[in-house]
Amino acid sequence: MDSDSDYADSNYQLTSHSELSLEFDFDDSPNEASCIVIDDTCTDSQIVHDSDAETQIPVPKISLRFVSSSDSDSEDLPHHKKQKKEQTCSTPKRKPCKQIDPNIELVSDLQQSFCQQEIKLKTVNFKLSDRREKVKQISEKNKQLKRKLDRSFNREDEKSTKIQKYELEINSLKRELKKKTTETTLLKNILDNAKKKSTKYTNLYYESKRTEIKLNKELKSTSIEISNAKSALQEKETELNKDRKLNEELKECHTSIEYLESLLQDTPELILYDEDLKKFNTKTIECVINLSDLKVPIEKISPVIKQIADICGKIPNNLPSTRTIERMIDSKIAIAHKQISNVLSNKIDTTLYTDETRKYGKTLQTYIVTDDNKTSYVLGLREMLDKSSKSCLDTFKEILKDITDHCYEQEKDNEKQAGYELLCHLKNTMSDRASTEKAFNVLLENFRREILPLIIEDWNKLDVTEQALCSKMNNFFCGLHLMVGIADVCEKALYKFEEAFLEGKDIGSAHYPELKRFHRHESGTLRLIRTACKVFAVGEDEKSGASMAWMTFLKQQGKKNLFIRFKHNRFNLVFVLGLACYFHKTLASIFLDTVHGTNNGLLRAVSLDIKEDLYLAGCKSFGLISKLITGPLWRLLESPGHILEMNKFYKQVIDFLVKGVSDTELAVKFCNGTESPFDTDISTDDKLLQDLVKENTDVDAIVVPMVQNLFQAIHELLSRLIIDHLPGGTFWEPD
Repeated sequence: MDSDSDYADSNYQLTSHSELSLEFDFDDSPNEASCIVIDDTCTDSQIVHDSDAETQIPVPKISLRFVSSSDSDSEDLPHHKKQKKEQTCSTPKRKPCKQIDPNIELVSDLQQSFCQQEIKLKTVNFKLSDRREKVKQISEKNKQLKRKLDRSFNREDEKSTKIQKYELEINSLKRELKKKTTETTLLKNILDNAKKKSTKYTNLYYESKRTEIKLNKELKSTSIEISNAKSALQEKETELNKDRKLNEELKECHTSIEYLESLLQDTPELILYDEDLKKFNTKTIECVINLSDLKVPIEKISPVIKQIADICGKIPNNLPSTRTIERMIDSKIAIAHKQISNVLSNKIDTTLYTDETRKYGKTLQTYIVTDDNKTSYVLGLREMLDKSSKSCLDTFKEILKDITDHCYEQEKDNEKQAGYELLCHLKNTMSDRASTEKAFNVLLENFRREILPLIIEDWNKLDVTEQALCSKMNNFFCGLHLMVGIADVCEKALYKFEEAFLEGKDIGSAHYPELKRFHRHESGTLRLIRTACKVFAVGEDEKSGASMAWMTFLKQQGKKNLFIRFKHNRFNLVFVLGLACYFHKTLASIFLDTVHGTNNGLLRAVSLDIKEDLYLAGCKSFGLISKLITGPLWRLLESPGHILEMNKFYKQVIDFLVKGVSDTELAVKFCNGTESPFDTDISTDDKLLQDLVKENTDVDAIVVPMVQNLFQAIHELLSRLIIDHLPGGTFWEPD
């Protein structure tokens, strides 16, 4: 035990940051034990904290634990002895050791010193708290003093600002006083001048009063003289009135004398023909031309002139014969050519309209020119040998030559040709889409390119691009001819749809062989439209039809007859008649079945076909297209404006058709009238459109796919014919 304690004293020292451990080693005998003091660095030191203190004092931590005399023997101990060894001195089960290490006394001394230091620290903290309170009080007093100083400074600043304001006000008042003094001086001067003027005016006033008195006296005397003069004038006027009456009577006598002389000199002969010059005078020629313009036949012009002369009490000295009248009308063409050459020579951008038709086995071609103001000038209506493009060009050359011949004298002076000048001014062409017209446009452009160097001065000085721009022509085509094309493709598409829908079945009049004589290679819908027009249209079929009875029946019902004569080549006619068939479907069926009866094959065929849902669906589809597509498009084509303004409307139609082919909902909305290419509103006054959009479950189930097929056909046609007016085309965004 002594050796162990000496070891502890010599090799270990306690510090304020040390942890003191006392370990007791017990031998197997209960009476002897050894004590070892172990000192480790304090890790969990207790520190005394004070909120007001500035120092922190660590407190040593003391623990006691019992250990055996040797570490090597601990492993040989039994299990219950190992547990006893691990217990601390606070719960020993054995007796405490008899010998205590002297370091325990040192610990007690340290504790006492620690307590003393703690007491001192508390006193120091108490003093510090007192001093802090005093400092707080002093700081509060300082703050109050600062506030007082700030207030005093603010008062002084306010006083200084007030003084400055008062000084400014005083200066402004001084300025105003100066101004007022100057104004008062001016006013004084003005008053002085006014006083001087007033004295002058008073003198003038008195003088004017004197003159006024004099003038009044003179007026009285003159008024007496005037009254005397008036009385004298009245006497003279009475005398003059008598003279005027005499003059009027004299004038009437002169007029009557002149009339009598004219009656004596007048002859009943109306001079139309000049015997000396052996020709009719210009008034007669003008009268003949005007009568021909009024659609009076050539052989009736002379009798009309004679009747007019008889009404006037005249007898014409001569009347023109039919051949003479024809020559006069021919001269009208020459006069028109001269007018055209004079007027169109000043027009730069003109358009040539051409169209061909056949009447009574003859081929006729018209040539019309329009200017920027939409004024039309007819160049001629000529007969051609055939319908070829070369014949069209040759006929046009003849017209240009006639214009040149009729303006020969004028051209001789100007050394130019009027017909070729008119050709050079042509920039656009307008025609239908016939192949001959397209070929004619190419030939005309080539011919114009050959003529331009002869008419335009310094043509060779222009570069290639400028020559190309001058010789280029814009070829436009009539939009109304699209209606005929749309009707044709819709009829073909409808024919295929009906074949696929029926799958070889026969419906309506097709059941009866005796009624197939009314059938052609056409769709059932078109057959119904055609035969219904023969029955119900006035003047269509007087033998088998029932137009008059139908008109009487409609008058009783308060309806109008929408059927007209069927002419397939008319614009939009198929669609309009399809609308008429659908609108009259119920009344037509009642009329044929109960009122009039079906006493012939035509009436029976119409009665059978008009009850079929497939054919009614076709009529409804045609009616919807007429009301929502072709009708608005036709009105846009007829409206005033430039042809390039139709580009956006063509694009709207194309976009709507493309979407309607694949979008069933859009097709349903189209059938309901809620969607259209031109945003057409359904008017409550339009009974036809109201009847079309009314729901009909049996028919509408067929109408939707049928309309989509028609959309496809119309889209294919328009995308081919109006490609120049669509995005990417020649006329979409012209320079």
